[in-house]
Amino acid sequence: MSAYINRKNRGGKVQLYVRYRDPITKQDTSCGRVQTEKEADLLIAKINVAEAENDQEKLFELIGSRTLNAEVRKGIIVKDQLSKFKMKFKDLKEEWINYKINYGVGGTTRKSYSDKLNCYQINFLDDYEIGAIDSDVISAFIAQLSGKNVTRDNYARHVKYVFNYALDRGYIFRHPFQKYHSISTDVKDLSMVIWSPEQTQSYVKFIAQEAPRVLAPLTLGLSTGMRKSELIGLHYEDFDHVNRTLTVKRSVTGFSKGEFIVGKPKTDTSYRIIKLDDFSYDLLMEHVQIQENWLWKNYKVFTDRSTPLIVGSGPEYFKPNRLNQNHKRLQHVYDEKTGLYLPETAWKDLRDTWATHALESGEMSILEISKRMGHADVYITMQRYQHLTNRVLGENVQHVANYQFGNLKITPAAWNKELDSGDQNQLTG
Repeated sequence: MSAYINRKNRGGKVQLYVRYRDPITKQDTSCGRVQTEKEADLLIAKINVAEAENDQEKLFELIGSRTLNAEVRKGIIVKDQLSKFKMKFKDLKEEWINYKINYGVGGTTRKSYSDKLNCYQINFLDDYEIGAIDSDVISAFIAQLSGKNVTRDNYARHVKYVFNYALDRGYIFRHPFQKYHSISTDVKDLSMVIWSPEQTQSYVKFIAQEAPRVLAPLTLGLSTGMRKSELIGLHYEDFDHVNRTLTVKRSVTGFSKGEFIVGKPKTDTSYRIIKLDDFSYDLLMEHVQIQENWLWKNYKVFTDRSTPLIVGSGPEYFKPNRLNQNHKRLQHVYDEKTGLYLPETAWKDLRDTWATHALESGEMSILEISKRMGHADVYITMQRYQHLTNRVLGENVQHVANYQFGNLKITPAAWNKELDSGDQNQLTG
């Protein structure tokens, strides 16, 4: 049987969908959402009958054209589909927006869809017939988009949604985005904002006075190279007081519907043990003691092995977006109160700052830095900090020479003395 019921849990409610698997292409497609199991069974029965009787036109009507193989499609294109095939893209996107309105999307979301699809950059496609839009047209469309990679990718993604809709309804028979890959992933933004050691020290001193609650997480971000999600996901059991280490084995990537999203670290190499320097260790020990007193005083909670090492507004994880907001706000407060300019950074820039200082100090190899940061491969580290590694490698040449040759010096006078002795064997190769 090629049709089946697919159950999805959306916000605690189970939604029912009927899906169809093409016996030739082995691809699945959604035949639509149904309200009851009885309605699903009825639709599945109709599909099975059409399939058994080889009634391709009826099958097309029930499931659309996404998974139907090319031979089947050729025999079932009817006049209605041909008219849709010649529809202008501007009409298609309006139909899609109206479909979203009927589907029940909120006003803010609907406005976002409308604003993006009616942007002058997307109007490039408006006068094209949707059947004439292929991968070459999409490539030209992508090329004319302007703005940051993320912005361009966002526009392209919304156009892709419209073509998903068209394909589901049989308006087109091949998705023009099939050769498209995300701009954001194809071209990575390697720009970074790096604080100098003096700026780092000044900021940490300022945080200690103005916002001691977030002193530990922000300082650890600057001194360990950890990702924000990894730092928030630390428990008391991950802090080894004796060996002065932190063990990374989980990450907290977000907070949704009253629950924290807790999962595995980003890569297999992100499972790691990070050695703490004396400054960070002392700071974290003081933070733990203050935090334990605060939790008992306000919540009558004793800490145990599963308690988050950096708690938020209660005995729970620190919310990732709240940590970002605090960091951004404190940078502006720093500028206002000190009168000094501090380049605005995101959390990833704290990681980059640590890696840059580690390379510039000349005390850590690129392999050690890569392992500490949890990169999947040392090549990623070398590629990101290539401009620094080239400079540091050049500066370290003298350190290697000092180790290799020590204070050894050979003067021209000594060489001349050897030549004057008449020992020609000194000159033979």
